[in-house]
Amino acid sequence: RSSADIPQSVVEIDQSVEAARAIDHPYTVAETLRVAAMYRQIAGDLEPLGALAEETVALSETYGFDGLLAAGNIFLAFCRVMQSGAAGKARLIRDNLQHYEDNYGLLFLPYFHGVRAEARLFLRDYEGAMQAAEGALAMIERYGETWWRPRLLGIKAEAATRGALADPAHINQWRHTAMQTAKAQQSEFMHERLRVWPPR
Repeated sequence: RSSADIPQSVVEIDQSVEAARAIDHPYTVAETLRVAAMYRQIAGDLEPLGALAEETVALSETYGFDGLLAAGNIFLAFCRVMQSGAAGKARLIRDNLQHYEDNYGLLFLPYFHGVRAEARLFLRDYEGAMQAAEGALAMIERYGETWWRPRLLGIKAEAATRGALADPAHINQWRHTAMQTAKAQQSEFMHERLRVWPPR
């Protein structure tokens, strides 16, 4: 699904969380919570993100889900950065990224590096934000997850603008590419939706 369609995705994933809780299988619940937290982070909904992250951490600590624990800790740290500007929490994002990669490999790894970039941008570490965004974009080129590319290009452009880290012409090109890519993703998603609708 395109990142441009996040609001509907949030509704659907919240329903999935309730379904997982009804099943009452700990790993299924924890994994669904992680995905729900991801959508809340993308949507910028910090309060529900924090609640989902805390539940992910608690469940993962109880049952020893190391990868999910790392993901939950990344989201919690991101919340604390965005809510209170806690610079020390940004290091927790970095530290838990390695634990996440050790357990999940490449699954959503560019996304989580993008979370780190967004936190660095909020903390006005523009060079760090730009480097993290560039690293995540390089991962996308190698491994995929192109749905996240527009957001990363936007973060990179914003960091470069605020920190005067690149030529304005290059920054404008990154912004233009981000907008065009986002439009193309939304168009592709709508085309797919029309292709399968109405159901036969």
